[in-house]
Amino acid sequence: MDATEWTLSNGIKVIVKPTEFKNDEITFTADAKGGTSVIDDSLASSVVLLPMGISQHGLGDYSYSDLSKYLQGTQVSLDFTFETYMREAEGKTTVKDLTKLMELIYMNFTAFTISEDEFNATRNMLKGVLSNQETTPNYIFSEKLLQTIYNSPKRQMLSTKVIDEASREATLDIVRKMLAAPTDFTFVFAGNIDLATLKPLVEQYIATIPVDASASLTNTSWVAGLEPVKGTETNTFTTKMQTPQSYAFVGVFGQLPYSTKNKVLTGITGQILSNRLLKKIREEMGATYSIQMMGDMSRVGEINTVLQTAFPFKPETKAEVLTAIHDIIYSMEDSVSTEELTPAREYVIKNISNDIEDNGYWSGAIAASTVNGKFIATEISDTAKAITVDDVKAFMKELLDQNNYRVVILDPEAAEAPEAANAEANAE
Repeated sequence: MDATEWTLSNGIKVIVKPTEFKNDEITFTADAKGGTSVIDDSLASSVVLLPMGISQHGLGDYSYSDLSKYLQGTQVSLDFTFETYMREAEGKTTVKDLTKLMELIYMNFTAFTISEDEFNATRNMLKGVLSNQETTPNYIFSEKLLQTIYNSPKRQMLSTKVIDEASREATLDIVRKMLAAPTDFTFVFAGNIDLATLKPLVEQYIATIPVDASASLTNTSWVAGLEPVKGTETNTFTTKMQTPQSYAFVGVFGQLPYSTKNKVLTGITGQILSNRLLKKIREEMGATYSIQMMGDMSRVGEINTVLQTAFPFKPETKAEVLTAIHDIIYSMEDSVSTEELTPAREYVIKNISNDIEDNGYWSGAIAASTVNGKFIATEISDTAKAITVDDVKAFMKELLDQNNYRVVILDPEAAEAPEAANAEANAE
């Protein structure tokens, strides 16, 4: 990793990775295990709104508007993300504006705030957008999908009802709970960094952040309602549509050990399945314009591995499409060719060759590794080169044997027959 580590007087750990990728860029990432899973369900609406609700926040006596003016002319940013089982801060700045980034880090942990006016402005803006979306098939499909896959109200769709129920006070309480134990985080800097310049800034701004060790969230357990519902099932919903079109989600979920090999296999398998689905569902059947299988493996969560696709398609092809997708996915247990594997493997290798020359990738990869102790960034390329067709088949068998194959469908409501409509009109 070739990085320098400091443990500060308040217990916060800092890792510094000097690079020469860009002459005037410094990136910052801080990750911590534990997230909004600990928030009571009575505050679910504020959790759902949280990503947008904190998008325009202030610091101390500075409102969001004041802060924007204060930072005008500088190149500095810092954003926080609070997920179910993880918390993250991501920032970027230049060598000249490094002190401004340090100020933002300190103030976010000690004086995060949102003015009543700015919180209400965000809510009103979102309600204006959603009021035009909530009756659209795309929105209804996403809403039904989340309701089907997750049982927790904290995993549901943002809606005007949710926005009305969320409050500024609850939002601030959640954020303060997420940031109350800064020693949960490991602070990582990467880029054109002079250690002699950074060290006193770290001591001034990070070592002085108050720490409440009793507020740590790192021992958080997985919560069943926040995990995908287990089992194999198809759920079908209908809604009125001006232009009849069906929507489908197909997902395979499971729990696999987090390792470089399994992480790489998740991506490679997604690539192979994407190519198969494009050839069959789009090119041969003409059922949809575009279809892609996304593979992802998370460092946290009980169900940490997923292969999933979501796409619109012609309603009349539903039976054939769902059968074809099922057969394509399950055939991966027994049939994978070198011709399929090679381009998927090369795609992964090409992506990582670009990533390892990016400061944000390094600060992110190092910070993420502190969540579960697995640093895989420098192993991905060699691991991908060694993947075989038997590895892919074994990976798919292990995942599919867990029997978590979920399908969610949104169909257009059946049109009322002309005879029935005329009879009803005559009766009136």
